[in-house]
Parts: sequence; C-alpha cells; structure tokens
Amino acid sequence: MLSAVIIFLAGCTQNNGHIGPLFGSWHLETMTRNGDVYSQPDGTDTFWNFQGQMLMVILSEGMYEKYDFDGTWERTDGYLMLDFTHSCNTDGPGTGHYRAPYWMGFPENEVLQLSVQKLDGSDMILGWTSAEGEVYIYKFKKTW
Repeated sequence: MLSAVIIFLAGCTQNNGHIGPLFGSWHLETMTRNGDVYSQPDGTDTFWNFQGQMLMVILSEGMYEKYDFDGTWERTDGYLMLDFTHSCNTDGPGTGHYRAPYWMGFPENEVLQLSVQKLDGSDMILGWTSAEGEVYIYKFKKTW
C-alpha cells in the first residue's frame, strides 16, 4: 500500500522542474490601459497557462470555442519576459498560434518585458508601458 502511495505522489510533479508560483492556470480578472478599463472581446475569458518555459494564452468563448497563443517566458529580477516570436513549418515567426495575444495590447512579433508587481499563490499583477507611452496593467487570479 505504501509503495502505491509513493508512486502516485511521484507522478504529481511539474514537467521541466519546479517553476515556482507561476505554475498552473491564471484567469485574467481585469486589464487597464492608462488607468481605464481595457475590455476583452465580448463574451470571452482569457487564461494564461504556465508549464516549464511554455506559456499558453487562451482566449475562450463560452464553453466550446478557444484560441491558443503559444510563447515562452523567462522571469528575472522582477520582470517577466514573454516571447511570441516562435515559428513552425506552417506558421512564420510571431504568426498563427505563435502570435501575441492581440486583445491584450501586446505588440506583434516581439519579446515583451512586463514588470511583476505582485505574485503570490493566488494573485498576479503585471504591467508594461508601450512604445507610445500607454501603461497596461493586468490582474490575474490563479485557477489551479
């Protein structure tokens, strides 16, 4: 019996090592641009899923439609670097499902640096300033 429990618990790990509090799924609660509410497309929700160095941003419409936007991330010195410049045989760099989540105000085909303003077991607040001087703030709640 004890060996069965040990085997079960050994399977509960994070692929590619422990990545700290980012691991899991985060729901975008609010986003602002220059202090004003910046809305998602009507009838949608946004989720960020972190595992290993991969980030999957999901735009979900109701229960049956979802769109994935895949990138990589790196966290250093209070910043989260997001890279949406990847490619594959069918999608050029920063296009297709490798493009940046456009509804969040992110620039296309760039590596984006966001400041980590808060990150704990249940809340995450990120921000950045665009080349045009627009200040974006994103507030997330952890779902799992």
